[in-house]
Amino acid sequence: MGNYKDRGILKWTPFESLDGRQNTLEDYIFNIGKKEISQISSDEEEEIDKNLKIALAENKIVSITYYFDGYTYTTLGKIHKIDLINKTILLDTEEVISMDDLLRLNIIEG
Repeated sequence: MGNYKDRGILKWTPFESLDGRQNTLEDYIFNIGKKEISQISSDEEEEIDKNLKIALAENKIVSITYYFDGYTYTTLGKIHKIDLINKTILLDTEEVISMDDLLRLNIIEG
């Protein structure tokens, strides 16, 4: 073992060419899971509108499920402002959600 000489950083140089491969693989996995936005019924739309008005008037915490870039996300927060011109909702967490992308809006009791 006394004659062993490590090649140091040289032994890892062949793997440096794989950096782009990892990013490409992550992008592929992200894109393959994307789905089209599901259309909501008029009843669901009325329920969202009703809950939106109640939550804003009574300063309630809401659970919002929305569509963004091929995926659905759920967030919690209080509605800080509704921008009817840009059709967006601003939460107290400073998240901005497009009204066109809303799938569900439920009031959290508590």
